[in-house]
This record gives sequence, C-alpha cells and structure tokens, in this order.
Amino acid sequence: MTAEIISLRMGPHQAAMREALAEGLARGNHSARLLAALDLALDFHTWRTLVRRGGLSREEAVETMVSTLRCVRRRSSPSR
Repeated sequence: MTAEIISLRMGPHQAAMREALAEGLARGNHSARLLAALDLALDFHTWRTLVRRGGLSREEAVETMVSTLRCVRRRSSPSR
C-alpha cells in the first residue's frame, strides 16, 4: 500500500524528470536501453545500493550513474 501511495504522489514528478532527462540525453533517439538506464538512475534503490552496500560516497555514486548513462548513450547513438 505504501508503494502505491508513493507512486501516486511521486509518479507525475518522476515521469516529468524522466522525460526531461531523456530529451537532453537522447537528442531524439529514445532507445529502450537508454530509457532503461535512465530509469535505473532515477530509482531510489539504485542510490541506496551504490552508497550503502557499495560503499560509495554520494559524489562517487553520481559519477558512476553519469558514466553509465554516457556509455549507454554512446552505444545507442545512430552512428554506431
């Protein structure tokens, strides 16, 4: 029940963030891989895993996800 309430409250904001970031990252190429990586980057559990279980600082976690998104974007670009 709690997850449903959070989804109802945060869902529209999360969707808006995802769409804005996807536009900036994908430049019109919304590949499934890029959107999946973006969903991973926006997920609370990803950050908790990187910081708590992975032992990364917040800055290191951010750098890790940015690097991941850049890598997926490069591999998803039409020139490849």
